[in-house]
Amino acid sequence: MITTLYLAVLVGVLLWGVYLIFRRFQLPGEADHVHSAQVENGDISAKIDKEAFCQSYIRTEAPRFANYLCVAALICLVLVPFLAVLFFPAASPFYELAQTRGLDRTTTIFADMAGGVVQFVLVMGVCVGILFATIYTYYRRRPPSHRSVIRKLEAEANER
Repeated sequence: MITTLYLAVLVGVLLWGVYLIFRRFQLPGEADHVHSAQVENGDISAKIDKEAFCQSYIRTEAPRFANYLCVAALICLVLVPFLAVLFFPAASPFYELAQTRGLDRTTTIFADMAGGVVQFVLVMGVCVGILFATIYTYYRRRPPSHRSVIRKLEAEANER
């Protein structure tokens, strides 16, 4: 049951990755349409270089954050089984206590659950660390907003 659920989540993340790749290939055509529509509506000057606009649009409107999160999710999903095995020794004293004969049932159940909680907290701690590193990297590499690039392109077009 758990393996089936794990594989279903893994397939879901992989499908999300395929969708993001597909979306990335759609952006150049979408950028052309957006440029044409904004020039037609008068939102931007017709003097703005279409190629520079399209490059800016692709760089700023691409699903970059989703790409980062998808990769982080894939890394976490691949690491979870290995982390569970790696952190088993930290939880094993609780599991050993649960298997001690002569303990009442409540203590045995508590010790078994405590071992699972310790293992879960350690695995989630690593996954949260990976997520933190992902978000930190994204915000350090984030491109300027599309609107600020358009203002810069309009200023350059007006100088010519």
